[in-house]
Parts: sequence; C-alpha cells; structure tokens
Amino acid sequence: MKTNRILLDTNILVHILHRNESVRQALERTGWEHCCISEISVVELLYGAQCSAHSQENSRLVQGLLDSFEVVPFNVCISEFCSQKARLRRLGQIIEDNDLYIGCTALALGIPVASENVRHLSRIEGLHVENWVKR
Repeated sequence: MKTNRILLDTNILVHILHRNESVRQALERTGWEHCCISEISVVELLYGAQCSAHSQENSRLVQGLLDSFEVVPFNVCISEFCSQKARLRRLGQIIEDNDLYIGCTALALGIPVASENVRHLSRIEGLHVENWVKR
C-alpha cells in the first residue's frame, strides 16, 4: 500500500497537462491520491491559462486537473518561507518567491516536492526534491 505524500510543483502539473511519460509513470508509482498541490500552483496555472491563446479551453483543462488534487493553503508555509528567504538572502542565493512558497509548503508539511526545478529548490535547507522529468 502506498502511503507517502508528495507536493507537486507547478512545472510537474504542466508536464501532466502535456502528457509527459516519465511524470505519468511517477504518478502511477506514487498514486494520485498521495499527491497534493500548493495554492501558489493554482494561481500560476490559472494565470497561465488566462494568458494563453486559447484561454477558455486551457482554463477548463487546468481546472479539471486542479480538481484532482488536495490544495494546500498558502498559510502553512509563511513562517518557513520567512526563515528560508532570510537565510537565502544572507547567502546571496535568492530564488523566486513562488518557488520558495511551494518548496516551503512541502517543507512545512514534512513531505518531498516533485519538481524539475532541482537547481533552485535544492537551496531550501532541509527540503527533499524529486525530479520526475526525464529528458
């Protein structure tokens, strides 16, 4: 029985929409029911759909995908975000706020994050990052 939870980064959700085979296989191994997403990913995907050439169609596709996952509220990561951002600033290794919000959400929940963005997310102290994308 699969019991491990994992937070999916926005880029993994985009790969799901594009039917990436390595991401599909990782989802099958993990089990959709063990995956969750951050409210930040919801914002990023819906905004991206609205900016696309086919906004209505893409918004429907995105909403259908989002409905498949538990959405973790933003507030779970606020304290961790502030600590990590201050630490990264002191080190001169700042990363984009949305990436930091998502990574800190996983860290606050005590679960790994699946992301293709290993380079930036690996700067978050204590975070376990799994790259599900094979190129």
